[in-house]
Amino acid sequence: FSETTFDRNTAFEDGGMMYVCHGGEVTMKSVIASSHRAKNFGGVFFLTGDSFMKVKNSTMRNNSASTGGVLYTADSLSNIIIKNSKMISFQFIFY
Repeated sequence: FSETTFDRNTAFEDGGMMYVCHGGEVTMKSVIASSHRAKNFGGVFFLTGDSFMKVKNSTMRNNSASTGGVLYTADSLSNIIIKNSKMISFQFIFY
């Protein structure tokens, strides 16, 4: 995704904007993600199962979940790269 805005998505479980699993790959550049909600984990992103995510020059703001307002990774196998980005949240950002 490049130069895109995602706004006000809701997940009844995990990953308010995006659920990335089983080797999935996501690259985001100059993206705005705001006001996403997840009932459980990862207000914006939920990663599991050797997934890859790269975020560059992006802004994540006002996102929420029970755990991980912006990002939740379910295991240590996922690879995450975040560069020159703003994570603005009123609760824990990563888990």
